[in-house]
Amino acid sequence: MKRYTTQPLQHTFVFLALMILPFLMKAQPSEEIPDEVSSYFQKYESLKKNNPYQAVTLMQEASQLEVIQDNHKTKSSIFNRIGNIYLELKIYPLAMDAYFESLKNINLANDENGKAYCLNDIGNVYYALNNYDLPKQYYQKSLEIFEKTKDPYGIAVASNNLGMIALKTQNYEKALAYFQKAYDIRKEANNLGLMAHSKLFISKVFLEQGYFEKAIKYLKDARQMYARDREPQNVAEVEFELGNSYLLYKKYPEALKFFESALNLYTLKHEHLEVGKTILAIASCYEELDNLKMAEQNAIKANKLFESYKLESQQLDAIIFLARLYEQEKRYKEAATFQKQYIELQKSIDKKNNKAEFSKLLYSIDAFKESQEIKQLRLLNIQQKERTQLLFVLFLLAFLLVIFVFIWFRQKRKQQQIMLEKKKEIAELELYKKEQENERLNRELNFRNNELASKAITMVKTSEFVDEIIKLLQQLVIPKTAQRSVGQIIDKLHFFKKDDGWKEFEVRFEKVHSDFYRNIEKKHPNLTPNERKICAFLRLNMTTKEISALTYKSAKSIDVARSRLRKKMDLPRDENLITYLSQF
Repeated sequence: MKRYTTQPLQHTFVFLALMILPFLMKAQPSEEIPDEVSSYFQKYESLKKNNPYQAVTLMQEASQLEVIQDNHKTKSSIFNRIGNIYLELKIYPLAMDAYFESLKNINLANDENGKAYCLNDIGNVYYALNNYDLPKQYYQKSLEIFEKTKDPYGIAVASNNLGMIALKTQNYEKALAYFQKAYDIRKEANNLGLMAHSKLFISKVFLEQGYFEKAIKYLKDARQMYARDREPQNVAEVEFELGNSYLLYKKYPEALKFFESALNLYTLKHEHLEVGKTILAIASCYEELDNLKMAEQNAIKANKLFESYKLESQQLDAIIFLARLYEQEKRYKEAATFQKQYIELQKSIDKKNNKAEFSKLLYSIDAFKESQEIKQLRLLNIQQKERTQLLFVLFLLAFLLVIFVFIWFRQKRKQQQIMLEKKKEIAELELYKKEQENERLNRELNFRNNELASKAITMVKTSEFVDEIIKLLQQLVIPKTAQRSVGQIIDKLHFFKKDDGWKEFEVRFEKVHSDFYRNIEKKHPNLTPNERKICAFLRLNMTTKEISALTYKSAKSIDVARSRLRKKMDLPRDENLITYLSQF
């Protein structure tokens, strides 16, 4: 029987993302802050978790206070806090704006150490966008400054961040070296909590390489450090990671022991999200131990907990776990019920997240399919009732005529009916699986289209951002001694702007729409490369303004290009160009 687990592995990445926050987020040394601003900072700390937007408004008000207009270091701290909120809310363009404003003020304050922390913040935004080349450059620059200023905490932060980049790019040797460097610094400072964090990252490197015993050793070391540092919440996280490591190591009884220990700690702290994830991890252990009854009980318990606290994303994992479990046990009707529940919940989440129009269209198609399936089920129920009634009548007639002959005939007929129903169930299940696969492919296409659009928008935002920086630099009144340096910076920005992101975009586009170029060339062989490029952007339903920013041409030129395309393609006036291109 094929088994696989999802929740523990997902929890590993979520856990590590949470554990990296103390290192990724800015933690500069204490500074002298005016009393009036201190009250704003105190209110910010109380608001940032439950009312993040109100916390941002508060910091924006603080930035306008007259008492700090010449205090660039304090203004840098204010914009840093704004950036931290936007980064946590995943509003990356606004986070980037805030961090660059923070960098501008810290440069005016001539604070090299503060500048290093600002560079680290900007790197964090790129890291969150999964663009590992740019954050690596920012982290490396911040490390160089920290080494010059001899700030051990900053060196540890930058080293840890560079280790995360190396880990993400599977350069395990370099990742281990960076994490070990951070650990050595924290050990010298005798900071048990941060030492334990470094141990956790080192264990992750070994776990990724399949060195389970080494990973477990470092996790146990981290657990001891957290226990000595009196951090029960972190002890619970380490207990969970130990359970996950043993699960990957296929030592299921040991994994179960650590998951149960983590569950007790989470329960005491009323951490409902972690409690549910741990219960589902325990279900995975029981599944691997072939104790499907206990696996089912724990998965149901986790599902109910996620549902009661409206943790919809986590509930998806519990639902799909139960659907898979019932399918293994050949309880197909129950499996189908949970599969449908999974689809309904996923649709609900997509709707709440205000997905793109294509997602909404897909949702309506799914709803139509679902209504058709309900109608089919009702029809099957009616047919089943009619069949039962017919069998009952036949049984009465046969009982009156020839009892013994009918018994033989009835048994034979029942056997045939059972075989037919089994074949029908198998056929229906195969049809259902095909529908599920089609839905999965549609969702994957939608995701890749969104990713392409996101890539294009990123290219637009980068271009606009570089233009804005160049404009600001050109407007500055600069001494002659600095004009050459500023000119070099502008040249580099121009070079950065002209860096051909189109090649990477075109490679991604061809992966998602592999037949697009071939089909459009077959139908319209007279198109130029630039016209084919515009066709690709229009295929993604991009606006004239966005295409203009990507191709570095005016909006008027793009409009003219679109008119030429219509003429070349011989399109009637009433036919939409974007709708036409979506057919290829």
